[in-house]
Amino acid sequence: MKAFLQRFGLLVAGVLQGFDRLVFKGRLQNLYFPDGMHVFFSKNRIRREDFETYVAGVTKKIMDASLVAHAKQLDRFRFLNSTNTDLDEAAREIAAKHRVKEGLACVLQRVEPCWTFKSVKDKNGTPIIRGERGRCSQLYHYYLHPKFGWMCGSKPGFPSRSRSALMVASGCRVRWIRKT
Repeated sequence: MKAFLQRFGLLVAGVLQGFDRLVFKGRLQNLYFPDGMHVFFSKNRIRREDFETYVAGVTKKIMDASLVAHAKQLDRFRFLNSTNTDLDEAAREIAAKHRVKEGLACVLQRVEPCWTFKSVKDKNGTPIIRGERGRCSQLYHYYLHPKFGWMCGSKPGFPSRSRSALMVASGCRVRWIRKT
């Protein structure tokens, strides 16, 4: 912040100290227009018949990169059977049980309503990929940072059109992430 103010101080009207939360969002924009998934598959030379296999492979990569295995080793991974479970409360219970002082507190997973994709056949029998309401696996990562405090981030599985979000907050609530 000091370096920024030194460089751009003349352009800054005022400064607020501290933050309550910081949100980073990202979307795969090209998937939002009607033939977006078809274009994605064509550009990546993936046959529509291979949709299920491709999606399963990408989902596995996401899971492998999401610290799920590490959290399982530490006994800090939980699959929640209900969308009514308070995620923040469940994460804090796990962190307290394991006396987490810093770093990964836990990874939570549950299946939630979302907009997703499905491989179907059109009236000519040609495989197409169609967007529809469905249920998607969602991962929630909780951390305890020495400076920022309690942090959480969420990541949808593939092929969801849901946003990816990472929220850093003191006392963050996942409900806040999903409402923005």
